[in-house]
Amino acid sequence: MYKKTQFPEMMNTEQAARYIGIDTGTLRKWARNGDIPAHKVGPKLWRFFKSELAERMEMNENS
Repeated sequence: MYKKTQFPEMMNTEQAARYIGIDTGTLRKWARNGDIPAHKVGPKLWRFFKSELAERMEMNENS
């Protein structure tokens, strides 16, 4: 189990999926659909900022 503080600020798909506790396929789908903050850096490459994911997760917990 990873601690939230062990993740870098900019994460690849695998790291981001682990960070929020979902499957990589689900994360890619959410990124494509704009359901989660993501930055496309190549044809099939996404990058995710920990601060943006944390903010989104907090918003979801409060709604």
